[in-house]
Amino acid sequence: MQLVLLCGGRGTRLARGRPAGHPKSMTEIAGRPIVGQLVQQMLPYHTSEAPPIALVAEGDFRTASYLASQIPGVKIVQQQKPDGVANAALLVLPHLVDDALITLGDLYLDGVFQDPMPIAPALCVWREASVESTRQNFGVAQNGGVVIELEEKPEAPEKFECGIGVYLLDRETLAFFRKCARNPSTGEREITEALRTALRGGTCFRTFWFSGAYHNVNTPADLAALQAAVGQRPR
Repeated sequence: MQLVLLCGGRGTRLARGRPAGHPKSMTEIAGRPIVGQLVQQMLPYHTSEAPPIALVAEGDFRTASYLASQIPGVKIVQQQKPDGVANAALLVLPHLVDDALITLGDLYLDGVFQDPMPIAPALCVWREASVESTRQNFGVAQNGGVVIELEEKPEAPEKFECGIGVYLLDRETLAFFRKCARNPSTGEREITEALRTALRGGTCFRTFWFSGAYHNVNTPADLAALQAAVGQRPR
């Protein structure tokens, strides 16, 4: 597996009280960037002889420099403009040698993954998720270990497991993302819709689980909840 960190977020929804242009992945939690915790959590799962890959926004030298200091030899890919997670994943495709363990750069993860992970392609579900957490993320329905349905922010979350922004994908599945329709409102290719496009095209996804603390940091409320959760942990 080749670790891929997608850190192209510019943090516009977190901008209140923060410096303009501050990269979302560099938001500090307990004295270090979110992406620092992510590197600690995810790097042990990188087993490829090829280097890990990090995608950053064009001109984001802070995140690129930090990741280079944390991951010797990391391959930095720049994204000229934000146009959806699926397109960000496509930008790293030419640099992939092995299956990609893709992680969004605005996640806080502190726990363990299923061991061993399944063969790609597979989607990660969070074991401890509440119904409300599933509603805020994306839903994964499976039958006999095979994914049969995906839904972004499901209206009936009790019917689904909670998917999180960790994906184990092969090159064929990533190439399928080019067939995904763009969101007519934003012009972006969104990751859940790209996965659904691959699913409808015959891709067989399995699931693997994550157990532990999970936070997706998109809004000031998300950030406050994470800061409170980390601050309440026993030292």
